[in-house]
Amino acid sequence: MKPQFLIILLFLIALQPTMSAQKKKPEPTIPSSYCISARELELYQLINEYRQSQGLEIIPLSKSLCYVAYVHVRDLQKNRPDLSGCNLHSWSGKGSWTPCCYAKEPNRQECMFKKPQELTGYKGHAQEIILWENKPASPSSSLEQWKSLEPTNDILIKRGRWAQKNWQAMGVALFEGYTSVWFGEAADKETKLLACEGGRQISHNYLVDAQVQARPPAQAVKSPATNQPMDQAQTQASPKTTPGTQPSQKPVDKPQQPPKSESPPAKQENSQPRPSHDQQQTKPPPPTSETIAANPMLQTPVRYYLIVSSFKTLEQARREVAKLISNGYTDAKFIEKDGNYRISIYDFENMEDAKKEQQTLSEVFKGIWVMEK
Repeated sequence: MKPQFLIILLFLIALQPTMSAQKKKPEPTIPSSYCISARELELYQLINEYRQSQGLEIIPLSKSLCYVAYVHVRDLQKNRPDLSGCNLHSWSGKGSWTPCCYAKEPNRQECMFKKPQELTGYKGHAQEIILWENKPASPSSSLEQWKSLEPTNDILIKRGRWAQKNWQAMGVALFEGYTSVWFGEAADKETKLLACEGGRQISHNYLVDAQVQARPPAQAVKSPATNQPMDQAQTQASPKTTPGTQPSQKPVDKPQQPPKSESPPAKQENSQPRPSHDQQQTKPPPPTSETIAANPMLQTPVRYYLIVSSFKTLEQARREVAKLISNGYTDAKFIEKDGNYRISIYDFENMEDAKKEQQTLSEVFKGIWVMEK
């Protein structure tokens, strides 16, 4: 073999490990089994309610940052990297991440900022607040403690050194006595999360959607920002807001007014608007039970609702529906029946499916029952 060929061959063999090392690592993925619990959703909601009370916007929920928080609290519980002079922002060397003793290492900020990139496909930097209690973590207790401390409260409501931060994503996790919340500087490309209770997918913007759905119709119509006819039509057409419509609004009467050409004498005799009961007198009489029985097209389809609670007032029912939606039950609604407001989380076309789901959720909602309507 000629010497020059031998040199080239040896060079290529030596280059192979270097080329392999330069191959781009695959982007970390979040396990498909990961889900967010009802207590974690409660904490996320409480933080945003506090921010809104301070005139701040809702931060979208981040699946990636939730998973980072999920991993961290379990690493703290199992491996205790916070011991030996470290603190709760520390990470052990027993996982697929860079370990660090946050209190001692000069690059501790980088260790925190880059954890989302090490564990998920999230590209932005993120900041964590975290605490431990010698009892099971509580959403409300955790938030109250953070509010009472200036450094953590400043992060929550953008004060002090954090005043210029525009948080685009938030992740939360609770485990044993640990509570962790991450605030991200970039939006998360992951826009769907799996709720542990019920197994339903929820949107990263579900809290904004829940507040819109739970808003009373009167507020939706009178809002200064909704001065367009399409918003009024949406309010009237929404099945979730129909039970709360005030009688004075009469949203269904206007389309049923007779054409102007049919009643000119009435308009000439009285220039004032006609009372609503006069309008109702022009409607055809409602069909009788015999007419409905003879004509299946007039019969209302029966639905089977899974009822989890009941309230006496409309305001209580609205609050409970909003809470359920925030916990991932996006089909939650209230149904007025027999003077009470029954809270339904799902509804079905047949009793068999309703019974199956009732059995599945019997441990989550004690006393859940099926209502036919």
